[in-house]
Amino acid sequence: MQDIQTRLSQIKRPRLLISAAQAGQTGYKRKPHLRRLLCRVPSSNTEALINLIELEHHHNDKRQLHDLSYTAAAHIDVLIALQGEASLHKASLTEENSRNSTPTPTA
Repeated sequence: MQDIQTRLSQIKRPRLLISAAQAGQTGYKRKPHLRRLLCRVPSSNTEALINLIELEHHHNDKRQLHDLSYTAAAHIDVLIALQGEASLHKASLTEENSRNSTPTPTA
């Protein structure tokens, strides 16, 4: 299985969808957003990302098939959460790396 960063980097969507999701980032609130999309709040950021990636792929498949049940608003809502969780994941990795690279003082 691929790692989260690889899976995220492979998501390529139309610029308009991405721009709309980026514009919605300021209103992203993790708990209510995830509860609405996933019907629960996953215990970890990684679990949330995996679930959101699967949900986003489902929306994208519907978009590409011109499925009548597809709505851009629902797809953008998932992309907003996906981008928000990806940002949280990246920040946690950066924090973890900085903790691991802090030199230990010698006596």
